[in-house]
Amino acid sequence: SFTFELRNPPAAQSAPVVSVSSNEITARPARSPKVDGLNDGMQVPLLIMSPRLEMIRIGQSSALPGARNTITITLESNAPLRPNARGAITIMGFKGASMPAGSIPLRSENGTHVNFKDSPEGTPGTAMWRDGDLTLFVADTLQAGDDHQISFDVINPTCSHLCSHLTAQATGLVLEPIGCGT
Repeated sequence: SFTFELRNPPAAQSAPVVSVSSNEITARPARSPKVDGLNDGMQVPLLIMSPRLEMIRIGQSSALPGARNTITITLESNAPLRPNARGAITIMGFKGASMPAGSIPLRSENGTHVNFKDSPEGTPGTAMWRDGDLTLFVADTLQAGDDHQISFDVINPTCSHLCSHLTAQATGLVLEPIGCGT
């Protein structure tokens, strides 16, 4: 048995076929050993995933008209998410939610540091609210595979309506594959 290290390329790619050959020895297909932290199918040599936000979950504390409502957002990426002057996550469509436009405070439900801010130069623990859209800039590196949860308060619309259609848009984010340096 022997090992050696390779540096993954910074872009996504399918896994190439890896085999071992030698003069006068029959070649066998290479097998991938189980690696802690990798799901089955992700252990194939040189399979490089495209960095992305894996999951965005959004919930609320109240569905009553005119009530104070705590919105909770959970984000997870498959690669470390690094601070960047142009990078932002915008969640759009909080239809009818009432809150003054501008910088709003964020809370962490699990008591950890809030790794988002309202602008590239902003203060950690804030977000930008404008016309039912929430914009988050990364304040500190978010580790891959971790749930990053934040909450904020709005006032619900005073009349009932169907669910808001929420969409998320990530622009200019630095999702850096592990092993590509900093």
